[in-house]
Amino acid sequence: MASLDWESHKAEIQRLYIDENKKILEVVHEMKFSRNFIASESSYQRKLREWGIRKNRLGKANWKVIDYKIKKKKQQSGRSPQVHIDGKLCPPQKVRKEIARQAFCSTIDKLSVQIDIPSPMTPDGIQVCSPASSNSPNPWPLGSPWLEFLNILPSDVFKRKLNNFTY
Repeated sequence: MASLDWESHKAEIQRLYIDENKKILEVVHEMKFSRNFIASESSYQRKLREWGIRKNRLGKANWKVIDYKIKKKKQQSGRSPQVHIDGKLCPPQKVRKEIARQAFCSTIDKLSVQIDIPSPMTPDGIQVCSPASSNSPNPWPLGSPWLEFLNILPSDVFKRKLNNFTY
């Protein structure tokens, strides 16, 4: 196959493989029947490797850092934080599974969370953050037309109802 053909289908292949979480064989099948793009499974694997597209891009060291950050945040706020990988929320069950598999924590590591040792650097594309609270302030920017409208309302009844509304 010419590289031009691969490049023209790169976005679609990435969408199927990463965003829709399809297996390579499913991507091969989908591309064959929907785009009439025929290539072997090994060709797809080679191209994905060349493009740097991986589903499980985090290694043991990164999951250890994520585990450390989760424990630290939980200790500070008392709530379980959320993990975002490349801007997408990672399901809590996947986070627990990967940490159990890859982030064995020694006694020294466990103690370092309790002592104020500098945090390791969070890997690129990873965010460990507290979930938004249900009673957090309004997320709209201060100068928005909607908030200006609310400020000219004579009654604060509507404002109270809006503040109690959960997103």
